[in-house]
Amino acid sequence: MQYLVDGYNLLFRLSKSHLALQEKRIHLISTLNDAIEQASFDVTLVFDGADDSIPYPMRRHFDAISLYYTTRGLTADDFILHTIKAAQHPQHYTVVTNDRDLAISCKVHGAKTLSLESFLAFLIKKKAKRIRPIERSFKESEREIARLLEIFEKRSHDDLELF
Repeated sequence: MQYLVDGYNLLFRLSKSHLALQEKRIHLISTLNDAIEQASFDVTLVFDGADDSIPYPMRRHFDAISLYYTTRGLTADDFILHTIKAAQHPQHYTVVTNDRDLAISCKVHGAKTLSLESFLAFLIKKKAKRIRPIERSFKESEREIARLLEIFEKRSHDDLELF
């Protein structure tokens, strides 16, 4: 499964610090990379670009995460939707966003979608399984997912304040 994550949608959902945008982005990438690296997911963070001199979207890598920065005239939402439309097997993609319009458009073209909260809860759950095996399986309740998301956000917020 290929996960396409709306980068700034996630960043602004999690970040409550007063750091510069670039510092927040770097910290988000680093923190998310740690969780993804352990879970072996194929994740691409897509950010809106702002550099007029770059005529094409720019691709970078940060360990386990692929990063895309769009050109100034192309939003991350447009880039993600274009990727889904152009995919030979869009059902192999999951778009992670809280942007309802983007989620609906991607679903129409055959992709799966996850809210930011569901994706983060999923990562936390995967990370917990790798740290200590769970002896019995159980389905996470919405209350438990909300609790785990709150812990993730607090840790992410506390880490951001260290900078």
